[in-house]
Amino acid sequence: MFYTGKTAFSEPESQAYANFLTKHQDEIKFVLNMHSNGNAFIWPYNGVEKNDIEERSPGVLGIFQ
Repeated sequence: MFYTGKTAFSEPESQAYANFLTKHQDEIKFVLNMHSNGNAFIWPYNGVEKNDIEERSPGVLGIFQ
């Protein structure tokens, strides 16, 4: 069973993560999303019909390849 919290960012860990990302949003180019359940690796911008990662952040695609 998973506890997702009362609301979005209601737990201290998720608040700290959100605060860090908000504070450094101009410095961060991408965030790696790693999950222990299912060994999933989520590519950035994978929800976009045309993956435009190279247009948004030139050079980043090579890091993932």
